[in-house]
Amino acid sequence: PDDIPRLKDLDLHNNELTGTIPSTLFDIQTLEVLNITKNSFNGSLPANIGQNFGNGNVLKKLDVGMNNLTGEIPESIYNASNLANLVLSSNNFTGQIRPDIFTSLFLLNSLVLDNNQFSGPVPETLFFKSQLNILTLQGNNFVGFISNSICDAKEVSSKQLRLQSLTLDCEEVTCDSSCCEEGTECV
Repeated sequence: PDDIPRLKDLDLHNNELTGTIPSTLFDIQTLEVLNITKNSFNGSLPANIGQNFGNGNVLKKLDVGMNNLTGEIPESIYNASNLANLVLSSNNFTGQIRPDIFTSLFLLNSLVLDNNQFSGPVPETLFFKSQLNILTLQGNNFVGFISNSICDAKEVSSKQLRLQSLTLDCEEVTCDSSCCEEGTECV
């Protein structure tokens, strides 16, 4: 219908906006990019992020970094199969990243989760994404071991898997020494 907005790109970053993120933003079927970084939004992410409109979801970039957001990542975000850039940095998100949660996000090339309260192990499924170039994890409560699959992802020279940047807390997460070479920032 003609009364449905055709908005594709909404950039409201650095505007001193407050309150909760309106869930109606994610009812816009044409929304491809939402950047609300550097505001003072609070509360949790709306449960309808990534909702399926019958023909999928067109959301490609979601940047909610540098706000005061809390809670866990809503399950519906993982239905956004076109999502390429997910930036949740510098908030107060909690919970674990489920090992199977990113299997539907096969176009994901940038995953920025730094400076939150995420916990538990770093799921290995994150590293089998053919498009993943940037992975930023530091400033969380991740524990465990980063396997060779991550390092191997950094070393593939073909266009298959090219992890170009990995940032993590090496004191909390044990990694193979080859992981902490060029292209990896341990903080």
